[in-house]
Amino acid sequence: MRRTPSLSEALEAIEVVHDFLDSLKTLFPVDRAVRRTEDRPISSRVFPAAPEPANWRDRILRILEETGQPMLPKDITGDYLSRRWSVPERSNLGNIIRSNLHILKKAGVVEVRDGQYSIRRPA
Repeated sequence: MRRTPSLSEALEAIEVVHDFLDSLKTLFPVDRAVRRTEDRPISSRVFPAAPEPANWRDRILRILEETGQPMLPKDITGDYLSRRWSVPERSNLGNIIRSNLHILKKAGVVEVRDGQYSIRRPA
């Protein structure tokens, strides 16, 4: 079975393709109107810098709200990294996310099905 690349691996691949396409500009001149106007990394264009929620639980809830679908903890971690929010220096990000998911589950805010977390909707 073929392994699905992580979000960071996919973003790196997109950067490589983008650099290749930029190198083609020398062979095929492009009109100024359609040239890339921003010289930022692709990852910052995927998720523009938005204010970071104040605490871990709010960050996790924002990710779950914006995706609108159940997510595995590793996918939440990948999404968190792609948003370029602050990352703890001495702690493991995945462990922090999993422990906060557990707290949110105990509080009845999120639910788990097949290892995937989603926001609990009122019945």
